[in-house]
Amino acid sequence: MANPFSRTLRSLSADRSGRTLLFLSGLLVLLAAWLAWFLRAEMPVYVVSETARLEAQRAVHPISAQVGGRLRRVAVTVGQEVSAGDVLFELEAEVEERRLEEERARLAAIGRQLASRRSERSSEEAGLDSVRRAGALALREAEERRKAAEASAVLASEEASRKEQLHAQGLLPDFDLSRLRSEVERSRAEAAEAAFTLARLEQEQAGEESDRRARIRDIETEMALLEGDAGAQRAIVRRLEEESRWRLVRAPVAGRIGDLARLGAGALIQAGERLGTIVPNARLKVVGGFPAAQALGRVRPGQRAEVRLDGFPWAQYGSLQAKVSRVSGELRDGHVWADLELEPAPGSAIPLQHGMPGLVSVEAERLSPAELLLRSVGKAVSGG
Repeated sequence: MANPFSRTLRSLSADRSGRTLLFLSGLLVLLAAWLAWFLRAEMPVYVVSETARLEAQRAVHPISAQVGGRLRRVAVTVGQEVSAGDVLFELEAEVEERRLEEERARLAAIGRQLASRRSERSSEEAGLDSVRRAGALALREAEERRKAAEASAVLASEEASRKEQLHAQGLLPDFDLSRLRSEVERSRAEAAEAAFTLARLEQEQAGEESDRRARIRDIETEMALLEGDAGAQRAIVRRLEEESRWRLVRAPVAGRIGDLARLGAGALIQAGERLGTIVPNARLKVVGGFPAAQALGRVRPGQRAEVRLDGFPWAQYGSLQAKVSRVSGELRDGHVWADLELEPAPGSAIPLQHGMPGLVSVEAERLSPAELLLRSVGKAVSGG
């Protein structure tokens, strides 16, 4: 007797075979896709730093005092923006200021003495010039008188010679001849006196000029000494002014106060003592230290990186993108150190500052899952 359900059973069997075939086909497709992904897909492999922090691209400038002294006041606070030349610290300078005032007073006194000597020299030079002019005029007058007296003496002598001839002929009385001879003697005496007066005036003129020149030389010698004293005094004043300026510790560059020593008014400062740092107004970079075993030969300039800062959870604040710009060629403290340039992040809520710590993940290479598996197995085998 035929089975009334045979047709139904055959239908169910055919349906089960079709579903099994479809399932197997799907499974084969999935397996092929997984194999393709396992062998061909590329996954990023990261090298993670053990330490990293933000730094200014320009060197941080230390703040230090050039001279020692007692602190009068601190003019800035940590985080404050300053310009080059702004006063940061002020040291007490009462003693130095009093000494500077004294030395300035000495310099002013020397200046007044120099001005007085210059005035005396000008007076003496004017007097010498006046003496020369007056002496020249007096000498010309004396010379004219001498010439006139000598001419009168010559005329009187010639007249006396003619009268003597007349006297010899008996034409001139003895009285007139005696009078003429007296006139000749007087004329000769006047000529001699005029010559003596001229010589005396010349001698007096030379003596007075010599005295004037000697006084001028003495004044100039004293002026030279005073000018030497003034030069030395100016050097002292300049040094004290410089030391006074050193008692104001000023910002060497524009930037932000990174840190300050914990000092209060009255604290004793030593010359060269570090008082703080200034972070220049410059772009920030990331400096990361990577384990040497993982980073050597794998971290290179141009690679992409991700920066996560401590204190700012990446799930809330996100991460920063960066690019490796320089890799140190030598190990330091067992690390490979690299500089990374931060890329602009306009939407970031992180207030970036010099010194903020964090971690850096550098995409060192891309490998397939199969290569990653083989590398892991190789490490496990070599480690075992």
